[in-house]
This record gives sequence, structure tokens and C-alpha cells, in this order.
Amino acid sequence: MDVLEYYRLDEDPFKLSPNPRFLYLNDQVKQATAKVEYMTKHRTAPLYIYGAIGSGKTSILRRLYEHLSEDETYTLRLIIAPNIKTANSFLRAIMDAFSVPTDRAYERSLKKFEAFLIEQYTHGKVPTLFVDEAQNMTRDILKLMHYLLNYETSDVKLLQADIHS
Repeated sequence: MDVLEYYRLDEDPFKLSPNPRFLYLNDQVKQATAKVEYMTKHRTAPLYIYGAIGSGKTSILRRLYEHLSEDETYTLRLIIAPNIKTANSFLRAIMDAFSVPTDRAYERSLKKFEAFLIEQYTHGKVPTLFVDEAQNMTRDILKLMHYLLNYETSDVKLLQADIHS
């Protein structure tokens, strides 16, 4: 008899993967989840979540990702950034995630991505980038993120970013 049979469980209770179905919604997590969702939906600013290992950051990110994926307004992409060391590589990863062709020149790639963001805006789409494990981002990558988040209209940011570390 295995553990599932013995305890009459439907699935293995001891997995290390952050499954949002098992996110314990205490008051603090409910508040954090509501803030993350509000800021993402209303495009108020980039969102940065940090905390101790095991505090639920990735589970909150995945829960929001699943929730927003049901809405066709959002073009969602997730990047896990532990091994990307240069801004150019990170820009290429972002552009690949959004299926935007890159250019050999860094500046031309930036222009192409800006054109993509403007096109998305004119079609009523919200490109949303989720970055997990962001504590591994270099200073140059953080500068790139700052630059990309400066693409905006008078009202909204053209790229919504939720960054977790």
C-alpha cells in the first residue's frame, strides 16, 4: 500500500513545485495577491515582490499568471532569469518570449521591441512580463528593465512587468 492509498489522497502531497492551487491564503497573502493583481490590471507601475525563500512569491506569480491568462487582453510571458548575465541576452530572451524578431544590433532590437509595444497598445493588448528569480539579474539587466519600462503613453506603461526575487 502506498501513501496515496493509505491516506486516501488524490495526489502526492509532497511536491517541491510551487503549485498556486496550494497557496495558503492567510490575510497577508490575500492582501499581497490583491495588490499584485490590482497593480497589474491597472498598469500603475512595475511590480517588485521580494521575500524569504518559501514565502509564496512564485506561487503568487503563477496564480496571477493563470488568472490573467483567461483574459485575452493580456499577452503574458514568463522568464526565469537565473543564468542570463548580459542585457543583450536578456533583451533577446524577452523578444523571443513575445515572438518579436531580434536584430544583430542591440539598439535596433530595442527599436523593434518598442514598435511591438506600440502595436500591442493600438490593438488594446497589454504585454505583461513576469520575471522569476530576479535576484540573479545583473546591474546592466536592471538598467535594461528600467529602460523598457520607460516606454509609455501619457496614461500607461506599454509594458507591464511583475518581477519576483
